[in-house]
Amino acid sequence: MASYAAHVRTARSLGCVAATLVLVGWLVVLRGLYLLPPSPSPELDLEAGPAFGLSVEVYLPSVAVTVLLAVLLVVAVLPRPFAPAAALTAAAVSGSFAFWVLTRDALLTNRPGLGGHLVAATVLSAAALVVAATAAMSARAGSGEHAPASVVPL
Repeated sequence: MASYAAHVRTARSLGCVAATLVLVGWLVVLRGLYLLPPSPSPELDLEAGPAFGLSVEVYLPSVAVTVLLAVLLVVAVLPRPFAPAAALTAAAVSGSFAFWVLTRDALLTNRPGLGGHLVAATVLSAAALVVAATAAMSARAGSGEHAPASVVPL
């Protein structure tokens, strides 16, 4: 049976891996949203109305999610008992946002490579969810161990 310290080290390492996967996935989302060039086709150009709508509907929430993920990822790498929960939450938020942006057809049409970026980010978030869940289970398994009977006060 593994020791409590081994479970804690494993949970912390897996939490850091999950946080890294979330960070890479989120950077892929941001690169797709902000750095991909728009389509050169004049038919696909967004007019003032749809462009403003997408700014409020997609780009403004992406800034809010970035701030939230920054906090969650810092908490996820700290040596705290709730760190795996922060990694799970970060993975769920980033994956949900990437999947949600995939439903915005006007934006996907205007930014031709965005769909691939969002699919990659969703896959990275799903992998982060699995790793963070494993970290949470490892932390929980370590916390369930008891001290030897000779150490327990009566």
